[in-house]
Amino acid sequence: MTAMNINEPSLRGEERRSNRMRLLRPNNGLAMTLKLGFVLILILQFLPSLMGADPHAFPVPFVAKKHQNISFTNLPQSGTIKIFNMVGEKVVELSIPLGAGIRSWNVKNDEGDNVATGVYFFSVSSGNQKTTGKLVIIR
Repeated sequence: MTAMNINEPSLRGEERRSNRMRLLRPNNGLAMTLKLGFVLILILQFLPSLMGADPHAFPVPFVAKKHQNISFTNLPQSGTIKIFNMVGEKVVELSIPLGAGIRSWNVKNDEGDNVATGVYFFSVSSGNQKTTGKLVIIR
């Protein structure tokens, strides 16, 4: 049986130290990888608006204890947002301000009453273009 010297570093330990040193060296490409990752995040964040992405709403779900409004983004230059309940009844109709790109809704119906908990659908219309989506409201 061969005796092991506990002061002698194992090959595995040497490999670990070598890998740590490689990560600490500035020319290992890590800095470049981080820069590219940051650029990719920026591109992905702004790509939808550059590509003419469909309108969407947030926060979904809307939780009354946490939020005050639902915001619609990526809106057309002008048009309307109509919100319907599950039965298909119109709850509210909002106009899109010219060139705004974003519109907030206070989660109240056309009469000014709070909209009840439930699932709702929205429709964004501009000219002959129409986009639909789903909302969830929790009171």
